[in-house]
Amino acid sequence: MPNHVLYLSYDGISDPLGQSQILPYLKGLALKGNVIHLVTTEKKIDKETAIQFKNNLSQIGINWQYIDYTKRPPIVSTLYDIWKLKRKVNNILKANDIKLIHCRGYITGLVGLSYKLTKSIPFIFDMRGLFADERKDSGNWNIKNPIYNKVYKWFKKKEIKLFKNADYIISLTEKGKQIIETEIVKSSCLKIEIIPCCVDLNKFDYQKQEGSLKNKIKKELNIPEDAFVFAYLGSVGTWYMLDEMIEFFKLLSERITNSIFLFISNEQPAIIENAVLKKGADINRFRMTSQPSSMVPQYLTVSDWGLFFILPVFSKKASSPTKLAEFLAMGIPVITNSGVGDVDELVNENNAGILVDGFTDKAFNVAIQKIIAFERSEKSFYRAISEKYFDVEKGIEKYSEVYKKIIKN
Repeated sequence: MPNHVLYLSYDGISDPLGQSQILPYLKGLALKGNVIHLVTTEKKIDKETAIQFKNNLSQIGINWQYIDYTKRPPIVSTLYDIWKLKRKVNNILKANDIKLIHCRGYITGLVGLSYKLTKSIPFIFDMRGLFADERKDSGNWNIKNPIYNKVYKWFKKKEIKLFKNADYIISLTEKGKQIIETEIVKSSCLKIEIIPCCVDLNKFDYQKQEGSLKNKIKKELNIPEDAFVFAYLGSVGTWYMLDEMIEFFKLLSERITNSIFLFISNEQPAIIENAVLKKGADINRFRMTSQPSSMVPQYLTVSDWGLFFILPVFSKKASSPTKLAEFLAMGIPVITNSGVGDVDELVNENNAGILVDGFTDKAFNVAIQKIIAFERSEKSFYRAISEKYFDVEKGIEKYSEVYKKIIKN
């Protein structure tokens, strides 16, 4: 008999994140004999798209339902969404013999926790990062404000309950696991599996791109044939340090005079252009393109380096940058900053690129000198790193083993 699993996500499958970090895992788990009942929170989805998703997913053993995301007012909107999620869950539990609830993130974790405490249904707390600390570090929750201070403290108390009551915890990083065991719960008796943000190696594969594609895309983007291309991939809000990346590239372009900085991003070009002008960088050295996720691997073929900086705050120690896995899968070394997740160890131990140790001109110049002296390996070398650490098939296998252990017990 197949096992019925309820998967809850406060992210939508219509979002790029849902497409890369939810659906590939669930498809793999469904193929392993699990019947997945998926409930997501969708920000913008029309009925026609929803019907298409539902039909496609049902063909592979995923029964999908969703609620509409409530944006305002703060706090109250989230409580309302939790109420809506519970209504969906109640209906699913009545109609199916659910063996476990897989909760992606803290909001759905609260839902899973309530059913563990009231109905003894096992749940996985797939934390995806330190939620309350992320809200604080990003400035979304100003804890000097008495209301947000109370909300932060409430979540930190609930966080301990989530960790202590979960049948399994999924951490994106080894550092996240250490923080849970030494700073939050202060126990090494928890069941924790480390599964980083993985990549679909069939999709992100430089070997599957046409040999002539690189020149075609360079021509389309008006990138000179002999240009040395540094690429940034994804959104540029909150955690991603756009100003610092531009400052770094401005210095770098003085040393590598044929360099171009390419942004593959769905952000409004004006956001990037204004930041470039504000920093006094040469706008002619920047290129911007917006592409659907299916086209991203093709546009990465023009890149010599992946370049991204992430705010190195406490909460980011539990984060795993998807773009790191994607660059390496495409055979591209990376330039990034220290202090985020397990990135320092991965880059240093595998010679996967260059770490920038700080955001001063001095630190930038040290890194630039290392870039100039860097002995590049073949693309296959960097891809092998991604295969070792970030293969989505390995991630699916780890999730499958966790499912089996919980259901067996």
